[in-house]
Amino acid sequence: MNSNRDNTKLYKLMAIGYLLTGGAIVLVCDIVYLLERRLGEPGLGEKIVYIAMVAFGFLFFFIGVIFLYLYRNAKPKKIEKSCGAIVYTRRNGVFYYLLVREKRGTYSFPKGHMEEGETEHQTALREIREETGLELSLESNFRMTEEYPLRKKPGTVKKVVYFLANMGDLEPHTLVPEEIVEIKLVPIEEAAGLLEYQNKIDLLEEVHQRLLKKYL
Repeated sequence: MNSNRDNTKLYKLMAIGYLLTGGAIVLVCDIVYLLERRLGEPGLGEKIVYIAMVAFGFLFFFIGVIFLYLYRNAKPKKIEKSCGAIVYTRRNGVFYYLLVREKRGTYSFPKGHMEEGETEHQTALREIREETGLELSLESNFRMTEEYPLRKKPGTVKKVVYFLANMGDLEPHTLVPEEIVEIKLVPIEEAAGLLEYQNKIDLLEEVHQRLLKKYL
C-alpha cells in the first residue's frame, strides 16, 4: 500500500515537472524566434536549432503526458462492494436459474451492498432473503467476482462477489416490491437472453458448465 502511494506521488511530480518543462522550452523558443525575426531573418543554423529545441520541448511534454497517465491509473480507487448468489434448481433433469428484474428494468442475480459489520456470506444470504423470500444456504467451494468502473462515479470501482445456492423445490416471492418488480426461474437459454451484460452471461454459462459436470 505504501509503495503504491509512493509511486502515485512520484508519477504526479514527474508529470508536473515534465509538462511544465516541456511547455517552458517551447514557449521560450517561440519568444526567442519571434525576437530574432524582428531583428532579421534567422539563418539556416538558427532555424535548425529552433526546430530541435521545440522538438525537445514536445518530447518533454509527451513524457509528462505518459507520467500523467500512470498517475491517474495508480491513484487508489474507491471500492463499492456487493454480494449475492446465482440461485438455481434442477427439475426433471433441467437446470433453472433465478433472475430478479430491478425497478430500472434490468435482470440480474440477487445481490446488494454489504452493510457494516457483515461478512460476504451474510450479505449474500440477506440479499437473497430480501429479494426472493428464500432462506437458503450457500454452497461451499464457490466464489466468483466481477469488477467494473462506475460511470456515474469516476474513480469508483464496483466489486460484486457471487456465491452459489440451490433453492430446491422452494418458490420465490419478492419482499421488496419497490426494488424488485419481477422474479423469473428460467433455463439457461432464456436466462442468457434476459441478462443485459455479457460479463453476467459468461458468469452464468461458467456456472452452468460446472453444474453439468457435478450432476450429470
